[in-house]
Amino acid sequence: MVVSSENNLENHEPHRLCWLPLQIFLAISKKWPFNFIMICKFYEAVGYMGEENLGKALEGADLVIIPAGVPRKPGMTRDDLFNINAGIVKGLCTAIAKYCPHALVNMISNPVNSTVPIAAEVFRKAGTYDEKRLFGVTTLDVVRAKTFYAGKANVPVSGVDVPVVGGHAGVTILPLFSQATPQANGLSHDDIVALTKRTQDGGTEVVEAKAGKGSATLSMA
Repeated sequence: MVVSSENNLENHEPHRLCWLPLQIFLAISKKWPFNFIMICKFYEAVGYMGEENLGKALEGADLVIIPAGVPRKPGMTRDDLFNINAGIVKGLCTAIAKYCPHALVNMISNPVNSTVPIAAEVFRKAGTYDEKRLFGVTTLDVVRAKTFYAGKANVPVSGVDVPVVGGHAGVTILPLFSQATPQANGLSHDDIVALTKRTQDGGTEVVEAKAGKGSATLSMA
């Protein structure tokens, strides 16, 4: 979990960036903050270990990004992750409501379609819910749709735009190729169907390619 705290958000100059890996990831060490220290930046990178330090990492945060949870393995859907990741998200959001109730919260943990409502309910019960401060991060679906479309239409991806609506799980991901720009008139109905399915199954494609050794973490980066 990455926490940007004590920020001057108007000037886009974060003062302190905290990293707190959950104990479920046993291989993670205290050296992970060095991933951030080596970046040209305006902030101090601080690392914490263990759930007992969760409050220290969150205190006064303006932005909280939650990628915590277990990754998918071949044959698993995002929904299969629910039983494990739902508990992790609930615990984190309970702490957010206590230590940084006004923070912007970006939810990456799958299944996003379910973890965002869980977070919202936790915040409602704590009296801190603000619909303008809770986000489900699904930009990866847009990136995939643009990349696949550009490849099929043989146009530079830098000039492509494909709106994607819906959720972030299988058939709930709806790329609107009919509204893509620039329009590729040479694409058939079958091409659009294939592009839609590949966009919806993009995460599964990566999981299977890694043979159970991780999810689409590099795609997110």
